[in-house]
Amino acid sequence: MSEKYFDKNAQKYTEDYYLSQIRHPKWQRQKTIEKLVKKFFKSSSCKILNLGCGPGLLEEDLSSFGFFGIGIDSSPAMINLAKNRSLEKNFSDKWQFFVGDCEKTKLNSGEFDCVIASGLIEYMPSDEKLLKEVKRLLKDDGILILNITNLFGWSTCLNRIGHYLKKSNKIVSIANFIKKEFFKEKVTVNKLNFNPRKHFPALFIRRANINGFELLFSEYQGFTVLPSPLDLIFNVIPGDLNNKLDFLKKTPLKFIGASNLLAMRKK
Repeated sequence: MSEKYFDKNAQKYTEDYYLSQIRHPKWQRQKTIEKLVKKFFKSSSCKILNLGCGPGLLEEDLSSFGFFGIGIDSSPAMINLAKNRSLEKNFSDKWQFFVGDCEKTKLNSGEFDCVIASGLIEYMPSDEKLLKEVKRLLKDDGILILNITNLFGWSTCLNRIGHYLKKSNKIVSIANFIKKEFFKEKVTVNKLNFNPRKHFPALFIRRANINGFELLFSEYQGFTVLPSPLDLIFNVIPGDLNNKLDFLKKTPLKFIGASNLLAMRKK
C-alpha cells in the first residue's frame, strides 16, 4: 500500500517534506548521512546503493562530493523525479535510477561499498528480508546506513491516533483550515492508507547483529517540544524552538528522538 501512496503523491511528498521545509528533520537526517559517507569512504572508490531513493535529493548532494552509484525505488513516479533531477542538476553521469524491489534488487552480490536505506524499513512487513538482501549486496566490510522510527519517540507518539483521525474527511478539512489560516502552512494533511512500523532500537540493533552487521554509529534525531501535529505551535515561534532541541541527542533524553540513524558494518 505504501508503494501506491508514494507513486500517487511523489511530487507533493517531495514539495511538502523537502523543498518547502528547509528545517524539516529529513534534511537533518540527510546531512548526517552525507557526513557518514564522507567519514567512511573516499569518493573516487566508493560505489553506493540508495534503497528507497525517492526524488534523488541525497544523490544530488553526494554527487557534489564525487560519490556515484545507483538509486532504486518501488515508485515509478519517484524514479521519474530522480531521473529528471539528475539531468537538471547535472549528476546523471554519476547516478543511475531504477524502479525495483528493495528486498529483491536483482543486482550483483558484493557490488557495493555502501548501502543506504533511509526512511524505508518501516514500510516493510519485517526486517530480515531487507537485511539479508543488503548483506548480499555489500562487499566485505561494507557499510549499511539505515534509519529506523523510534518506538519511544516523543514527537511521533500521536501518529497512530492521527492515522485513525485522518480517516475522517471532516477532521482533515478542519486540520487543513487551521494549518492554512492560523499557522500559514502550505503543507496539507496527508492521509495514509497504511501505518508505518516503529522499532525498539536496541532490539533492532540486536537483530541486525544476528543478521551479520556490527554497529559503528548511532544517533537519535527529531526532537520537538510537543508531539506532532501539536509541534506546529512552536514552529511559528520566532527562532523555531524545535530546531534548537538538537542538543538533546547528547543527553540522557536522546532516547525520545523520533528516529535512530545507524551505521553498521557487514561482518
